[in-house]
Formats: sequence, C-alpha cells, structure tokens
Amino acid sequence: MKHTIIAALSLSALTSAGLALSDPGAAPASETEPAKRETPISKGEVMPGFALKNEKGETVKLSDALKSGPVVVTFYRGAWCSYCVKALGSIEESVGDINKLGATVLAISPQLPEHSIDLREKIGLSYQLLVDADNRLADQLGLMFTLDEATVEKYRKYGIDVGVSNGTDAWQLPIPATFVIDTDGTIRYAWTDADYTKRAPVNKVLSTLREISNEG
Repeated sequence: MKHTIIAALSLSALTSAGLALSDPGAAPASETEPAKRETPISKGEVMPGFALKNEKGETVKLSDALKSGPVVVTFYRGAWCSYCVKALGSIEESVGDINKLGATVLAISPQLPEHSIDLREKIGLSYQLLVDADNRLADQLGLMFTLDEATVEKYRKYGIDVGVSNGTDAWQLPIPATFVIDTDGTIRYAWTDADYTKRAPVNKVLSTLREISNEG
C-alpha cells in the first residue's frame, strides 16, 4: 500500500524578533473551485482534488497518488524559513519509516521552483517539492493568510521578501498544516496551527498511516 506526504512549513530567524502574523484566511482552488471557507479543512472532510507542478515542471495529481494508497499533505512557507527547513529535514529523517508503510513524501509551498531546487540540494531531500502558485490550494483549504504592513516591514529588515520568493506582489503564506488522507479522499488526520514555530509531530503521521495500513 502506497501513501503520499505533502509537506508545509513556516518562518525562520524571526522568532527572536517576536514577529506576529495576521490571521489565516480562506479559499480558491486547482482542479475544482469550491466555495470559499473561513476555517481550515479538518479531519473527517474530503480533501479536494488538486494538480500541482513539482520543481521540474512535472504535474502531480492527488487523484493519481490516491490510486497507490493514502496521502499525507504538509505545507511549508519557503526555503527562507528556518523552521520550514528543519521540519522538512525531520520528515526526511523519517522517510525510511514512511516508505516502509508505502508512503511517498511531497512538500507544498508557494515559492518559485528555483528555490525548491536549491532547497532540495541544500538539505538533501529525497521527496518531491510541489509549487502552490499564488497560494491557490492553501487558500482553497482555508490555510492562506496575508501578512500585515508592520510585519512586511519587519521581514524586509531581515532581508526576507515573500513576494519575490513567491513571484508575486502579494505577501501571502500558508499556515503550518499536515493532513493524512485515506484512499477515498477522507482526511484521517489534520493538524493546523497559526503559530509558525510549531509543526505536526511525525509520530502522529506515522501512527495514522499504521492505522490505515492495519485496516487494509
């Protein structure tokens, strides 16, 4: 049985500066365009189908991944975020256990493909990194938020330009989020937190995958 993990992360050396982010928002899409939502998608709901390109420009579809088994989805902000890099590295450390459960790891962020390529080479990631252009999928899932003016200025002082990283004028990011999706599209595990310093425990992801595997 094969599973898939799509990864999501956050900010970096900004903790010491006490940078606060504005609240998350809602909506757009990829394969379909459902109604906007004000709260993050959660356990028990069905994950909307999506098709995103990896850093090589190849299209990866959730529907295709689900043919092989459950899928785990995680969002990260970008290569500029030290918390994101650490979380991605943590997933890489567990990729052997994930593979034993038939899982495939995918990481989703709004950053331009070239930043994903650099990130892969920098920390030696073995799983695919997907590009959520303009945060359309994150918005559809109720994960996207816009940074306020004060935070934008603080980021710039630290040499971080979210717009440039994402190839857009909008300073928007996904909140940290991880989902384990069963083969029928149902979300079996959901973790979201607006605190960019926190991430879903990998052991929770693994235990959910084991539960699904045992049911099979």
